[in-house]
Amino acid sequence: MKLTKRNQDAIQAKTPAEYGDLTQITSRYRPDIGDAVCLLVRQGITLKEIAQRLPIKDVTTIYSWRSNHIDFREKLEQARKDAADNFIDKIQEIADANNLPKDEVPGARLRVDSYKWLAEKANPQKYSPKSVIAADEDNPLQIVIDTGIKRDEPVEADYTNIDGSGETITYTEEQHSQDSDDGRSS
Repeated sequence: MKLTKRNQDAIQAKTPAEYGDLTQITSRYRPDIGDAVCLLVRQGITLKEIAQRLPIKDVTTIYSWRSNHIDFREKLEQARKDAADNFIDKIQEIADANNLPKDEVPGARLRVDSYKWLAEKANPQKYSPKSVIAADEDNPLQIVIDTGIKRDEPVEADYTNIDGSGETITYTEEQHSQDSDDGRSS
């Protein structure tokens, strides 16, 4: 099957050398078509629309390529991260729009919120509003809680035990330590 006029117009901005021969509908992975998919993802175009624009059988073909071809998966992940920058640019364009009629403001706000959400999901390290606290083997996470209590001197504590008769027995820390060493529980 040949590409439709609509699909040919969609990819006409690039030269055949950049896209390769894109005249036959395919479900087999081809690196040139994979690169074209990634280019369009960077522009913020959905995979479903890409499958319609390029000679790809359907969107499930792209999913299959992503699962079966590590190089394509890595390129597609990077393209998604790059698309986040495109979403931020769209937000800026909406924000810079002059003379926006009052009745169009809610729609513009919805588009801005949608683009922000897409940017956060596409590149959370760069655009997520949440702070991520992480540690690794070389830099373990250390949590220090300052209670204001100085621990220079031994802590005096009372250990209370209610025996089987219901009688309360109070131990000092020293007595508790001796009982624990003897195998008694307090």
